[in-house]
Amino acid sequence: MARQKPIDKAKAIDQQIQQLLAQKKALEAQQRDAERKADTRRKILVGALALEHWEKNRASEFGKVMHRLVDEYVTRPHDRALFPELAPVAGGSEAPTTATPEDGAA
Repeated sequence: MARQKPIDKAKAIDQQIQQLLAQKKALEAQQRDAERKADTRRKILVGALALEHWEKNRASEFGKVMHRLVDEYVTRPHDRALFPELAPVAGGSEAPTTATPEDGAA
């Protein structure tokens, strides 16, 4: 086998470098994807735990705080519809204020 010229050897090494960089980029993307999926799974589990506790213990301090937070931060009408215990938000996008009787007896 004939010896490679230095220029050809340099080109081969550059090609290997590019291939290794592409492999590294793919591995980093896989790692980010796995971390994102793990984060999503954690949020689902914690959310399910919080909702279950809220459903079973509405009168507890946690239940009251959870209700206040959901009422305060869930502001989009289609999101609030998922929580029948919350009053609909008039106008749609603004955060609800503390509930007051709407029958005029304020």
